[in-house]
Amino acid sequence: MNRTTKQLVISSVYLTMFGMLLFGVYLKWFNIAPTCFDSKKNQDEVQIDCGGVCTMSCALKYPQFLQVIFAKSLPVSSSRSDVLAQIKNPNLTVGASEIIYHIALENATGEMLEERDGSTFIYPGKLKYIYESGFNVGATDVENVTLTITDAKFAVEDRFYSKNIITSNVSLEKQKDSLRITGTARNNGDLVIDDLYATGIIYDASKKNVLAASATLVKTVLSRENRFFEINFPSSLLQFLPLTGKEQVEVELAAPPLQE
Repeated sequence: MNRTTKQLVISSVYLTMFGMLLFGVYLKWFNIAPTCFDSKKNQDEVQIDCGGVCTMSCALKYPQFLQVIFAKSLPVSSSRSDVLAQIKNPNLTVGASEIIYHIALENATGEMLEERDGSTFIYPGKLKYIYESGFNVGATDVENVTLTITDAKFAVEDRFYSKNIITSNVSLEKQKDSLRITGTARNNGDLVIDDLYATGIIYDASKKNVLAASATLVKTVLSRENRFFEINFPSSLLQFLPLTGKEQVEVELAAPPLQE
């Protein structure tokens, strides 16, 4: 073997070794096996990094936006009002365990009269009332009420009580100087409900217009327990509400989701 041939052989060996080294570096650093955390839609994923072999639910990873159905002010006295709003969760299999919202009340010229932040939750695929009381402004001064959802944390369906709370015997009771909604709440689940929020709505006879709203908190409802509740309204409402005896009422019962 002459000198030139020998140099070619040695060069080929070095090039082969260098090529194998580069191939090893490629396999280690650039040809990474697909995972459920690589921000790519691969394997048999339904969407990026969810569904298929990935344990993450796509409904939980990519939830639809919550919707605001309405927000309005309700008179309590000549100088005070409440706000009632309703939101909708279009996600059928995930709920929002924490919702942060902002309420703003403006007059006819767009001047800010009062604003407030709050938090709530919503069951999967459900509507939810948001009731805030004690705004220091007369309802007749309010031209526009907006509720803006600024943040929402979603959770799997199993953390919510949505199928375990039953309402019955709801009625509106008006006395000379008092107004209240009464009813019975049943915890049809196996777990104790520590806090059960009851929101009561009074509609006109057509159930198209909301006249008033109020809320109360029912504490510690045991499994399979039937619990009487009452939702009281300010006595000052009696001079603002032209009650005819044909009003309709609605009660929404909701318990916060289970902790993780």
